[in-house]
Amino acid sequence: MEDELSKIIKAGLELGAEFVDARIFMDRNTLVAKNNIEEKVRENCFSGSSIRVLFKGTWGYGTTQSTDMKSLMTATKKAVKFAKANNKNNFGLAPMKPIKDRVENKVKINPHDVSVEEKVSAVEEIFNNAGEDEKIKTISVSYFDSDNKMYFSNSEGSYIEQNIISSRAALSVNARSGNKITESYDASGGAMGFESVKYFDEAAIKKIVDYAKLQLNAAKCPKGNITAVVDGSVAGLLAHESLGHPSEADFVMNGRSFLSGLIGKRLADRSVSIIDDATVNGSGKYFYDDEGVRGQKTFIIKNGILNSYLHSRETSSKFGVESTGNGRTQGIGRKIFVRMSNTYFDKGDYKFDEMFEGIKHGIYVIKNLCGMEDPAGGSFYASCLMGFLIERGEITKPIRGEVVLTGKVLEILKNITAVGDDVVLNPGSCGKGPEDWVSAGTGGPHLRIEKIMVGGK
Repeated sequence: MEDELSKIIKAGLELGAEFVDARIFMDRNTLVAKNNIEEKVRENCFSGSSIRVLFKGTWGYGTTQSTDMKSLMTATKKAVKFAKANNKNNFGLAPMKPIKDRVENKVKINPHDVSVEEKVSAVEEIFNNAGEDEKIKTISVSYFDSDNKMYFSNSEGSYIEQNIISSRAALSVNARSGNKITESYDASGGAMGFESVKYFDEAAIKKIVDYAKLQLNAAKCPKGNITAVVDGSVAGLLAHESLGHPSEADFVMNGRSFLSGLIGKRLADRSVSIIDDATVNGSGKYFYDDEGVRGQKTFIIKNGILNSYLHSRETSSKFGVESTGNGRTQGIGRKIFVRMSNTYFDKGDYKFDEMFEGIKHGIYVIKNLCGMEDPAGGSFYASCLMGFLIERGEITKPIRGEVVLTGKVLEILKNITAVGDDVVLNPGSCGKGPEDWVSAGTGGPHLRIEKIMVGGK
C-alpha cells in the first residue's frame, strides 16, 4: 500500500494542499449472539479509505469505500475542493517527525484459527450453563472479534501499517420472582483473541447468576450522602466520564470543560492518579492513533495534580504542546476528534479488606451500567448494577440495583480517601456526540469515597 498512498499524497500536494494524510482501513469480524428468542451468526469484511487535506487552515475530507487508485484519486480531489471552498477556519498541526513502522499485537488464540462452529459452540455452552438455574428467566450471550488493519501515510514522510486483533464476550441474565425482576452481567475483552470467551467458566457464570438471585430479596438502596466503596468497574466509569471527557483538549479549547485553566492545580489527594493509556491491552489499545502519532501513557491526574489534557495534533498546536496520541476516528467518513483510549485510576496501597475499615454505615457498589458527564458544569452520574451495605467495617446485606451515584466531580475527587491495589480493566466503547463511537477501555482499583450522593430503586 505504500506506493499507492504515496501517489495519493503527491496528488493532493500538486492540487494545492499544504498537508495531506491518508488512511486505508480493512476489517474482518465475526459476531455470534444468542438469547432466549434468537441466535445470530455474522461474518463481515469491510474496507475503505479516507483522505484528509489542509489548505490555508481548513480541513477537507474525501472518502471512499474502495481502495482502487481511481477511487482514491477522486476522493483526494474532493478533499482539496472542499477545503478550498470552505476556507473559514484557522487550524494547524503540531510538528512531528516522520515515522516508518509495521506493527501488530500478539494474542493467545487468533480468532482466525478458530472455526465459526467452535465460536457458536462456545456461546451456546455459556448460554446453557447460565440457564441451569430455574430463577434465571432470560439470558443473552455475545461474542465479537475483529481483525482491523490501518495503512497510513502523510506528506511529512510517515508510513505506518498497524494491525490490531480484538475480541469481546459478554453474558447478561435476568432473574425473576413474582413481580421482581433483577439483572446481572459481566464482560471480558480487549486487545486479545478468542481467549476472551474462556473467561466465562463455571465459576464466572455462577457468580453472575448469584448476583441476579441475590437481588431478588435484597434491601432497597439507601439514599443521601453516604460513604461508598466502589469496585474497579465503577472506578473506571468515574475516570472515563468525570475526568476523561473534560480532559479532551477540544472541549477545553471550546470552553466546554470545567478543567480549563486547572493544569498544575491539586484536585485530589496525592494517592489519586488517573491515566489514559493506549499501550495496555484494553479495548482502546493501539500503537498509533489515526494521525500517525504513537499511542502513549498519559497521566491526566498525577499524584492528585491535574497533569495533562488529551490532545490530537490539531489541539496540541493550539496549546503549544506535543500530541498525546489521542486523535481518533470512528472510521470512514468520520472526523478525527480527541478521544480517550484506556482510561483508569492507577493503583494505590490499600488491600481489599482495608477499604472498609472504620466505616460505620456505608455501601459497597459493584459493576457500572452506564454513566453521563457534564464536561462544562463538572457534574457526574453513574448507574451501577447493585451493592451491599457496609456496617461496622463489614460487608453485610445485598442492595437491589440500580444504585445511582451523583455529584460534582471536584468534590468527589477530594473525597477519595483510599485507593486499592487491585486494578482491573474492562472492555467498552465511547461516544462523542450523537454518532461517533470508538472502542475504549475503563478500569481501576477499588476506591473509598466519603459523602457521595447515593440514590436508586
